[in-house]
Amino acid sequence: MRFFAIVWIVIKQVINNLRLEVSLLAGLIVAVAVVSSIPTYTNGALQYVLTKRWVESTDPGRLPNTLMFYHDPMVKSTVEEYEAVTEFLSRAIPARFGEPIHSAKLGEISTSAFYSQDNERGDRVGYANIRFLTNLFEMVDITDGRLPSAKRRPDGAVEAVVDEAALDDLGLLVGQTYVFPIAKDSEYDTEIETLKVQVVGTFKGQVQPENASQWLYLPPFEKSFFVSEELFLTDLALIEDIPVGQYVWYLVLDHTGVRVDYLERWIDDLKYVESRVGQLMPGTRAWKYPLGIFEYFQEQAYYLKLFMFSLSVPILGMVLYFVVLAAGLTVRRRRTEIAMLRSRGAGVLQIALAYLLEWGLLGLTALAIGPYLGLLISKAIGAASGFLSFVDRRSLPAILASDAYVYGGIGLLIAVAACLVPVLKAARHSIVTYKRDLARSAYAPAWQRYFVDFLLLGISYYGYRMLSRQAAAFRSGQVSAADAELLVDPQLFLIPIVFVLAAGLFTLRVLPLVMKLLNQLTSRWGGVSVSMTVLQMARNPGQYNPLLLLLIITVAAGIYSAATARTLDQNFADRLAYQYGADIVLREQWQMPAGSADYAAPGGDNSQESTEPFVFEPPFYVHKELPGVAAAAKVLRTPVSIRVGGNYLSGGTLVGIEPAEYAGVGWFRKDLAPNHLYEYLNLLIQVPEGALVPTEAAQAAGLRAGDWISARIGREDVDFMIVGTLDYWPTVYEDDMPFMVTNLDYIQQMTTLQPYDVWLQVESGFNLQSAVEHLREEGIWVISVEDLNRELVQGRQEPQRMGLYGMLSTGFIVAVLITVMGFFLHTFLSLRSRLLQFGVLRTIGLSVWQLIAMLSLEQLLSVGLGLLIGLGLGQVTGELFLPFIQLGTDLGGDIPPFTVVTQQADVLKIVGILGVMLIVGLVILAGVLSRMRLHQAVKLGEEL
Repeated sequence: MRFFAIVWIVIKQVINNLRLEVSLLAGLIVAVAVVSSIPTYTNGALQYVLTKRWVESTDPGRLPNTLMFYHDPMVKSTVEEYEAVTEFLSRAIPARFGEPIHSAKLGEISTSAFYSQDNERGDRVGYANIRFLTNLFEMVDITDGRLPSAKRRPDGAVEAVVDEAALDDLGLLVGQTYVFPIAKDSEYDTEIETLKVQVVGTFKGQVQPENASQWLYLPPFEKSFFVSEELFLTDLALIEDIPVGQYVWYLVLDHTGVRVDYLERWIDDLKYVESRVGQLMPGTRAWKYPLGIFEYFQEQAYYLKLFMFSLSVPILGMVLYFVVLAAGLTVRRRRTEIAMLRSRGAGVLQIALAYLLEWGLLGLTALAIGPYLGLLISKAIGAASGFLSFVDRRSLPAILASDAYVYGGIGLLIAVAACLVPVLKAARHSIVTYKRDLARSAYAPAWQRYFVDFLLLGISYYGYRMLSRQAAAFRSGQVSAADAELLVDPQLFLIPIVFVLAAGLFTLRVLPLVMKLLNQLTSRWGGVSVSMTVLQMARNPGQYNPLLLLLIITVAAGIYSAATARTLDQNFADRLAYQYGADIVLREQWQMPAGSADYAAPGGDNSQESTEPFVFEPPFYVHKELPGVAAAAKVLRTPVSIRVGGNYLSGGTLVGIEPAEYAGVGWFRKDLAPNHLYEYLNLLIQVPEGALVPTEAAQAAGLRAGDWISARIGREDVDFMIVGTLDYWPTVYEDDMPFMVTNLDYIQQMTTLQPYDVWLQVESGFNLQSAVEHLREEGIWVISVEDLNRELVQGRQEPQRMGLYGMLSTGFIVAVLITVMGFFLHTFLSLRSRLLQFGVLRTIGLSVWQLIAMLSLEQLLSVGLGLLIGLGLGQVTGELFLPFIQLGTDLGGDIPPFTVVTQQADVLKIVGILGVMLIVGLVILAGVLSRMRLHQAVKLGEEL
């Protein structure tokens, strides 16, 4: 009963402080949701990729989750061992992985020569093996004869059926008996034993898409005699010296039941089954099974979780900050109550336990609600395609697993433990010491007394130097991007946030000095609102610290997150665009085999088949007429040797284009050359034999515009005149340097015809498959396709990239939510604590509108100051740390040059969201203030 009484007291405390408790509960729910969303998203994203890649890597006709155990024919075996393995698999597989969808077993007597019994000389007919396949007779149609018997015939022969293909290939006859010699192990035993096999029927196996996975091996079986399983195991396999070749166990499991969060159990079970099978029958091992792909994705899950937790640390920090802030405001409001309990004999531990019980009830509520909100967050992360940009893609297969509750519980324990800090601090005071401290001036915050801001600035400086050294090592080649496992180093998010926090705290340290200076400047101004607002902020600067810090971190982190997402996405897109050069790159067949009926030379005489292959240039105009094609261009890219004055200079790459066509197709970023692309194309148009060469190579060779160089194309030397220099050209990398960009028409006039690629600029709705089929109808055979848009879509669906964009976007939304909640909580408590002050001001003659003007100006100054500081700090943070993002594995290399992208639209989004928050807050503030009964506040006694 005492326990229930305590619980009832706690519930009444929650009801009495409902607004603060609801704010604290909201913070705990968000904390649990953010923490639980990480394993939920990680498992969902990897589940999507696992299923996709698993299916893609599976052999045609197979289902992904196929297990095959194979016995090595070089290791002798017994029927007892076979039966032991069969019995073990029949128990272990259903118990550990579920009932198989399909299963089959195969036994085989090794391939050997055989001859017909009617052949007295014993001339061999061919080579074949003798097999049993458990489910064969259920999947084939007997086309002649009957199924074999499970017993030997009176003459000692065994019955078998063969595939129709074997009947034709080996020249067999139904009803004929064939003799298989049995080899002896002993060299002294010269007696030859034989096995007689009579063909009693033929079959035909039809493989359909719906039953392909049921076949262990796909028909036709040209070299096999099939007997019954019972005969094989009870008779043939027991014959001494019979050459039993192999045993195979084939099991197909349901791959849809494989979850990434349970991969560790699957891996352990697969290893156990394989080990146990090897013990029961030496020489038996797993042949085809998914252990490798499971281990790979288990490792990827570890790195992805590490990456996601690194991204979530700033978000969790803000959520915990809000939770502690709400708990601190609750404790501050109830400090008199805590002090009275302490004076009446309650211990610190008892008071802490009371609050632990109170917030534990809130925590349990948060743990019940938070994971479901985390599930929504994980799905939002999976739909992210950029910062605050979400697309309508298929939802991730995310479910609430045990990991979500485990991680959410850990986050909840940390949050509740953090909430107890202000309780323990308040519980040290009795009513006497509390009143004494209340009457005296407040101490400076602990972070100011212990110079936490300077410590964090030192840590961020050390992190910046460390990233600088890593960047230097990366550029010098000492560290390769391939050695990393993550898309982006987590330090690139942790260190900037530490810097933002340190700069925000340092700003709060100097803010009182700024407000005092502003007070001196405005003290002589006319009017009451401005002077009293500035005086209030100058006398109580600490009152605004929590809200200002929230605003600074939210705005600065939001700008940095937006710039990070934009920079990563833009450089990823630019890297692919530079690699391909255009939306679609088609490589077509210029040579057809002799006598091919698929292509008839236009206008040629095809009455006689030529022994020479056709070599032809496909008609180019067809590409421009394809539906959805905006422009098309011919692009020749071939290795050449470059000569200057007849002397060999170096090997390089020649790119032949038609400038007018290339202008509407080729991708070219404006910072790849000093001038616009069109200026260089105009130079090639004006000088047909002109060539564009790299600036660095031209300077090294002492060449300039107007000089002549030559390139050996095939077996011919072609002269070119340098008309311009530039640094980069799409599709050309360091290994291809130096390059020459020339006119394709000029090359075709001076050399034999060279096959070129076709680059396409396409519109939305372009169907690549239809285009390829249309080209085939025109006699143009496409042998390879490079699709830039498809690569962009697939790259943006990569789990780390989706997680990065989603977590940055979700983190900013959560930060704004926390800031809005903190703003209204701070505003509400500020009004209550200053009720007496407002009553006095109303008594001395201030109107309600003057009070509203004062508070509005106060909110504008505080929120506006936080916005301005956050905007400036976000820009500085981006300039300092964004260049290091190039260290990521996905953006390694300097071609094309890495660029930092910051869009003003993202800044306007951030300012707009917080501006709306301020306007709504001011409206609510005015409404609350106009309804207050301020005259009741003027009285003797405690301040309300």
